[in-house]
Amino acid sequence: MPLEILALQPALPSNRVSQTDALKVAEILLEPEGKELEWLRQVYNGCAIGHRHFSVGPQVFADVLEGTEVSGSPFLPRSGKPFGPTTSERMEAYEAFAGPLAIEAVRGALSQTEVPPETLRHLVTVSCTGFFAPGLDNVLINQVPLLNSIERTHVGFMGCHGAFNGLRAAHGLAMLVPGEPVLMVAAELCSLHNHYQWDREKLVANALFGDGAAAVVARYVSDASSRPQPGSLRLKASASCIIPNTADLMSWNIGDHGFNMTLSPRIPALVRRELVPWLTGWLATQGLTIADVKGWAVHPGGPRILDAVEDTLGMSQGGLVDSREILASVGNISSPTILFILDKMMKREQQLPIVALGFGPGIAIEAALFA
Repeated sequence: MPLEILALQPALPSNRVSQTDALKVAEILLEPEGKELEWLRQVYNGCAIGHRHFSVGPQVFADVLEGTEVSGSPFLPRSGKPFGPTTSERMEAYEAFAGPLAIEAVRGALSQTEVPPETLRHLVTVSCTGFFAPGLDNVLINQVPLLNSIERTHVGFMGCHGAFNGLRAAHGLAMLVPGEPVLMVAAELCSLHNHYQWDREKLVANALFGDGAAAVVARYVSDASSRPQPGSLRLKASASCIIPNTADLMSWNIGDHGFNMTLSPRIPALVRRELVPWLTGWLATQGLTIADVKGWAVHPGGPRILDAVEDTLGMSQGGLVDSREILASVGNISSPTILFILDKMMKREQQLPIVALGFGPGIAIEAALFA
């Protein structure tokens, strides 16, 4: 039986930075010359990103661009700290910024419903960009506020497809309380892990990722024949596949100076080779073919990933317009990104069925069918 999404609310930090200014900051931090400078500019300009949102405030960016230290931030470039902030300093920033962003998303989602916060019995949190305990769940309980007896589940360190895993957990938990709403929130502060040294694979991540959160209020529907509420989506099924021998193509590891991401340029070719055979088989179990799908919500790991999905699924150019618009407006914000895309689709009442796809470390493919 399906999980009905009653409300979905994205949230973004207030510091909105153009990709042009982000490139200027990168040039100051890295001081590249010649071919390195040319490569860096090609990467930033080739991301199809207009703006991203960052948790550190605008004064930090102004300090970097102007060579000042008004903010006193540990994220400023300083002699003696060539690798930027320590992981401890980055986690302090995560603890300070992740909670308020998640609260904004949760309150916004709940305001769209008639669900009193004190009636919620299950909370799912999703994040891969920071750790602290008590964590985001405790912050939400204290400040939304939610019941201190709410049952908590955390989906951690699963990368860009984490919201798929969060929705799957919410689906299972909602089955325990049919008809009652459950709450899920994904919050990521990817920018806290910007790399300060020359390493091409890590610098690609610097150019792509931003910060954001999104919250979902959903309920299990025991009568699949009932009509969904206007503007809602129903998660009918989900699936997961780890492609063998690909673990080295995408990684997310904890280092001494933040979390280190590796993104191989081979990933788009892998998507072209592996996606259709697996997807065809899974859709067949749901009585569908690729041609039956009316809308595609694809996590924008980057423009080349979207190109690969469009090509291999035989879409016309612009078939992933929602994914491209989100990439352009906020960048890749890891796990919440797919929820931003689904929010756009819900608001314009995209024809069903919709298939959502995400790619993460493994390399794993996660899929969700909304019908």
